[in-house]
Amino acid sequence: MSEATEQHALFDFLARMEGRHPHFRYVFHPANEANGGGQTIKLVRGRKIREVPLEVLRGARMGVKPGVWDVWAPFRNRAEIFGYPAGLFCGLAIEMKSNSGDLSTEQKDWREFLRGEGWCCQVYKEWTLAARTLIQWVGGDPDLEVEGLLPACAAARGLL
Repeated sequence: MSEATEQHALFDFLARMEGRHPHFRYVFHPANEANGGGQTIKLVRGRKIREVPLEVLRGARMGVKPGVWDVWAPFRNRAEIFGYPAGLFCGLAIEMKSNSGDLSTEQKDWREFLRGEGWCCQVYKEWTLAARTLIQWVGGDPDLEVEGLLPACAAARGLL
């Protein structure tokens, strides 16, 4: 699946689980990209002329930043996670990647910044793995709560 499809599946799942875990209401995707479609404008910098989509320029003026991670849970971990005690992290940032995707330089910069501010940062290529982390983040047990959340391909690759 594509990165966008994985992210859609994750947020569909979180919406269904909100009754069980009210904190999922506060998990969000920041508007951190502009697709560049539509009208363009010619920009001149020095001797270079290039066409830039207006959506990209508008986004930059509204504070869109390159490299911002895809999924934010801006609250402390309610339970132990990755061997760290409950309450240690002040938030969780998740970057969804396609199977061939790697972090960009800007995403690595954001990861280092967020980690320095006390956030946990995780990269996932499958929405189910991100969902398992979020369930643990709020104090749930993904093995008991959601049957079949661990896909066979993730288990086979030793991701969990």
